[in-house]
Amino acid sequence: MTRLMTRIASGVTPEAALAATWLALQDRLARARAEERGMTTETVLITAGLAALAVTVVGIIAARVRDRANAIP
Repeated sequence: MTRLMTRIASGVTPEAALAATWLALQDRLARARAEERGMTTETVLITAGLAALAVTVVGIIAARVRDRANAIP
């Protein structure tokens, strides 16, 4: 049985349990937003890799379009 279900079963109204859960989630979100630790090296590397992949794909598509356009009589 979860803690929320235990509280409800122990006499706390569902509305009070929902309100307490909502406030706890808001507090946790506010604390998470306040932390400014920056990006990790892993995140930066993944982002750079995806950007490089996107540039490569755009280059390939542009070359194929140009080749087909040049093939039009």
